[in-house]
Amino acid sequence: MARIDVLFKSTVISAINAKERSKWEMSIDGCRRSFGMSVGMHALSRKICRLTVRCNEFALIATFLVLSACAAMPRPERSLDQLLADKKILIVRQNERFEVAVDKIVARMEMIKSGKASDTAYDVLLLSGGGDWGVFGAAFLIGWLENQDVPIPEFDYVAGISTGSLIAAFTFSGEEERFRQMEQFYLAADENFVTLGGVFGLGILPFIRNDAALADASKVEAAVRAAIDDELVDEILAGSAQNRILAAGAVNLDMGLFDAFDLGAELERAEDPKERLTKILLASSAVPAAFPPVEIDGDLYADGGASVGIPIFRLGMLSTVFERWRERHGDAPPQIHFWLIFNNKLGVPPHVTARGWSDILLRAYKIALQTTLVAPLYSLNQAAELAERSSKTSIDLRWVAIPEGFKEMAADAAFVPEVMRELSTLGHQMGGDATSWQSEVPEL
Repeated sequence: MARIDVLFKSTVISAINAKERSKWEMSIDGCRRSFGMSVGMHALSRKICRLTVRCNEFALIATFLVLSACAAMPRPERSLDQLLADKKILIVRQNERFEVAVDKIVARMEMIKSGKASDTAYDVLLLSGGGDWGVFGAAFLIGWLENQDVPIPEFDYVAGISTGSLIAAFTFSGEEERFRQMEQFYLAADENFVTLGGVFGLGILPFIRNDAALADASKVEAAVRAAIDDELVDEILAGSAQNRILAAGAVNLDMGLFDAFDLGAELERAEDPKERLTKILLASSAVPAAFPPVEIDGDLYADGGASVGIPIFRLGMLSTVFERWRERHGDAPPQIHFWLIFNNKLGVPPHVTARGWSDILLRAYKIALQTTLVAPLYSLNQAAELAERSSKTSIDLRWVAIPEGFKEMAADAAFVPEVMRELSTLGHQMGGDATSWQSEVPEL
């Protein structure tokens, strides 16, 4: 991996010249928001590209520094045997969490069947990544909340990755004030919310030094910390006490595994619940290489979108839930509603791809990343159909995404106020219109 990094850095710096610059930037424009993760990936990519062009004459110096002197901050060494043992421990812990989650889901379903919950169906809300485009999801939920024709349910299971994890945490309580707070989180930011690090914000030193991140994420972290208060922690704990689940997904970089944190359970056993919540949400939103990873329990965690596009149920969870229900009850469990909000476009618009290596690379990159959005949706739909047939329970799956016709600005920064306002307006409009929901799952 280290040699790949060195090869990439030295090759890109020395290969891209001013003549290729416009073609490269147009290719990056085609990848806008494809990463589906946290803030600023597209804008940072454009800035990094321009940085390499400006620094072309320093290619030999940069390559020499990278190869000889510069290295990331060292971490405690672990042998392969120790890493494999730690991975087994994490897998055991994940299996334990899975069993706890299944029991909580069944217990919540029992509350629904007995009339102790506010709704008659088990409602699941899943929120994708999408960076600053998360304002769409936050606004959509407000539009839905204001739409009296189709009342928004009290969600029994809420999960998100990246920017979706932030929305999930602040809408879990169902309070309108929290919904609006999340929308303002996005609208209050501007182009300087995420910038390249280093001297004069050019990103040169982080690039050459092989820092943990190319971007300065201090403003993002400060905003997240300011938004998380003791009342939010109490709301999450109160929901967990009613067997409702709030989950945030992140990737364990050391173990190479996707990890879903039940935030209610995490806060219940944490010495400092607010700090634990902050760390997990920051980790879920930490775009690899753009934002620094977050250390949790000795391992480095980064954006959950590096693994999956939406935080779907673990494979087999639905069938396990229904098996557990049949063991305790003879009747069918309550109806299940899946509501999926993509803070992104779904699918890859057609595009005539040029023969240049940069065009081919970035086009393939976009296709691969968009597949991480469609594939989990397809898998979830297949699992729901199988579980529905075996349990004779009605399972309804609906999704919404930013329309393919939404025109994107070729901006050099994330959180551009004009774009944020357009997405907010779009979210409000679509959230207030029940026909925005789609039920047909697109093919892979």
